[in-house]
Amino acid sequence: MFQVMKLLTETGYRHLGGDLGRVSALVQGSTKVVWAGDGATLLGFGSSITDGGAVGLVSHLAVRRDQRRRGLGRAIVERLIAGNPGVSFLVHASGDVSAFCARVGFTRASSVSCYVRKG
Repeated sequence: MFQVMKLLTETGYRHLGGDLGRVSALVQGSTKVVWAGDGATLLGFGSSITDGGAVGLVSHLAVRRDQRRRGLGRAIVERLIAGNPGVSFLVHASGDVSAFCARVGFTRASSVSCYVRKG
């Protein structure tokens, strides 16, 4: 779990504050988690949640900077959404990820509003 926390922190998920308990909770609370590694090294991580019938959310996606543009992020997203026929997945992201989202088959949803209530 420490490697997941480190990867998330290094790739922009600083709001987790390096809190191993929060990282463990997000993993345990996810519907699906995908790990990608090379031996003992974690190269990528993703998690998603879904109601199983209509809506899903790719809630976390992190790939080491030196491993990007090699198809790893795409493979993680494909595994996260697999096995959910009829479910529309949303991507929750900060920063401009529009090019990546387009490459993996997502389109900008102009009819969706997003509101945040921080806990």
